[in-house]
Amino acid sequence: MTKQKFLQQLFKREFISGKYKKEYAKVFRYYNKTLAKNPNSHDYYNSRAVLYEELGKYDKALLDYKKAIFLSPNEHAYYYNRGNMYGKLCDYEKALTDFNKAISLADKDGDNYLCRGEFYFKQYLRNKDDESLRQAYDDLTKAVEFDCMRMWSAYYWLSKYYEAVDNTEKQKEYYDKAIEAGFDESDLADWFVLEMAIIFKKYPFKFGSFSYYPKVFLFVLSVFSLSIMLPLFENIAFAK
Repeated sequence: MTKQKFLQQLFKREFISGKYKKEYAKVFRYYNKTLAKNPNSHDYYNSRAVLYEELGKYDKALLDYKKAIFLSPNEHAYYYNRGNMYGKLCDYEKALTDFNKAISLADKDGDNYLCRGEFYFKQYLRNKDDESLRQAYDDLTKAVEFDCMRMWSAYYWLSKYYEAVDNTEKQKEYYDKAIEAGFDESDLADWFVLEMAIIFKKYPFKFGSFSYYPKVFLFVLSVFSLSIMLPLFENIAFAK
């Protein structure tokens, strides 16, 4: 089971908050007891790894993904999940290795192609190399062909591809498709951060030489501050 499917079935995004720590603790206790009785239950190692990853405990998540893969080396979803985590940790070489392995095991799974396509497009943003852009397009079109779960994301990244090749008509077409397809609430923050990352990467001289994730944080902080300050200024300006 992939990370996205697991989280959709078992939890909502708000379980990450402190309000639901008890629920997480219960689930961990259940997994721990199950694995103590059945140490070869690879699917439980994968599921526990997903929770560790969501909580930012990457070392523990990596150990569980490794164990799941050792017990079931032909399960493509485990490589997919671990590849996503490696990408999050900026270990791009290992991420790509896992995505390639996932596709080799399930070459008609749209989610595998979507994930590698997103990876290639982000690599294009970092390096501005045409080969990464071409590979991103190939994978994203296969993600659509094989009916990936996050279809909105495939359309969204295809719109970015067409933006990169200056095809305004196609860019708008696929952006509209992304909106029509909708998106999962758990991906809302990722959608925003990725959009901002693209903007900051596209205009590096305007925003300075820092990496773009700190810039995203500063941007969000600025917008939040303005949303608070502008009404105050308006009240002062129109005060009698």
